[in-house]
Amino acid sequence: MLIVGAGPSGTEAAAALLGLAERIGFVPRITLAGRMAGDGAAWRSLYASLERRGLKLIPRSAPLPDHDLLITATGLWAPALVREAGLATSRNGGAEVAATLQSTIDSAIFAVGDCADFRPRELPRQGVFGVRQAPLLIRNLAAAANGKPLEDYRPQRRWLAIMDLGNQTGFATWGPFAWRSRAMLRWKRRLDMSFLYRFR
Repeated sequence: MLIVGAGPSGTEAAAALLGLAERIGFVPRITLAGRMAGDGAAWRSLYASLERRGLKLIPRSAPLPDHDLLITATGLWAPALVREAGLATSRNGGAEVAATLQSTIDSAIFAVGDCADFRPRELPRQGVFGVRQAPLLIRNLAAAANGKPLEDYRPQRRWLAIMDLGNQTGFATWGPFAWRSRAMLRWKRRLDMSFLYRFR
């Protein structure tokens, strides 16, 4: 199996598949192609532990091995409708938006989350930003409809991200800090479930 894209999504998918193989007693043959999702000692230790579990990590520029199954985790792109509408799109494929979350081409159009490219500063493709943008989007849509001033979105400088490593442990990062433990996975599951319960 080949996973192209070693960012957080590709890494977590690889870890989940390793965990599944371990639980059913299968020897995994999983290759992850791409640049590591992060740098520093904690990230190097994480990838070393995944390689000990059977993952083969190769650079994206290396020849891709033969595979029977391909998973692409190379990022999200703006929908075709956004491109066809003539909205500015970045190299990341997102519709360019100002601090008010309005398109830089057409102020009547708003975009948030992974389909948006926030122009005041580049934001990582992390769900936390889309979640935090949603309440402001609602307020700004209402303000625009009523001719009132719009608010600016001010993204946080640090955010918590936790990956499920497929072996009952989680890998958490917050700015330059990182932790890997069972407690981190419990924390992730608690946060995920509390988020989902808000929409019941």
